[in-house]
Amino acid sequence: MSNKIVYPRYCTCGKEIAYKQLWYKHTKSCKLYYKHHFLEEDTCESDDLIRKIQELEKQIQQLKHTGKHEVYTSQTTNVQNNNNIQNQQNINISIHLPGKEDMSHISEDMKEHCLKQCNEGVLRLVKDVLFNPNKPQNRNMRIKTMKDFYNGCIEVLGPDGWEPTMKHPAYGRVWKQMFKELDNLFGLIEWEGDDYMEDRLGNKKDEVARFISDNQHLVGRQDDEVPKKYVKPIDCMIMKCYEYAKKMHSDERNYICVE
Repeated sequence: MSNKIVYPRYCTCGKEIAYKQLWYKHTKSCKLYYKHHFLEEDTCESDDLIRKIQELEKQIQQLKHTGKHEVYTSQTTNVQNNNNIQNQQNINISIHLPGKEDMSHISEDMKEHCLKQCNEGVLRLVKDVLFNPNKPQNRNMRIKTMKDFYNGCIEVLGPDGWEPTMKHPAYGRVWKQMFKELDNLFGLIEWEGDDYMEDRLGNKKDEVARFISDNQHLVGRQDDEVPKKYVKPIDCMIMKCYEYAKKMHSDERNYICVE
């Protein structure tokens, strides 16, 4: 059976698209298509939610000793189990400023794995550092409203609180930060010589070397524009966080600056 897509084709919104070129143009701007294909519905049982709350409370105790930073208060998380019991929690999470994220969970082995994945490896680091559910203190960018987001605007944590900014420069800053982590690791491996590089990177060494060489000039640019191929994947990451916050009934607006 052929897998070839036949046109006209119907979008999730019900509109008939006659040509392939029009299909790509339409799906980039269709909100229903975007939500249907890029937002996964997270489902959690009450035991999982209670466990996550307990983990967050442990993190709060640890973060009390980290100094000045942003504090996020998540109001009244409702957890309803099979016995219809509601458990209300107030959770305070200290948010790190951009560039000062906690990367203690990113091991050298993980960085090496990401380095071998090249472009996908940069995205993996972005996800594991900024959008890791076990590291909410690193989530220093967020969606204020979907209207703003579709207009290209998000909020990023600054010294004086949450500041509106265009998402492309914000994504670019994050991309540069994660690429530099891989670039630094590659530099250390390369410095040890060809035999060491062969041992560490194997048959990926030439691909990795081209990836580093092709992107190093972007790091030195004055602007923080992100390469286009990274925009949609990071869009998906930040939208999933926004949808999860709505589902958990947390008030994303309620951030208190203690600095």
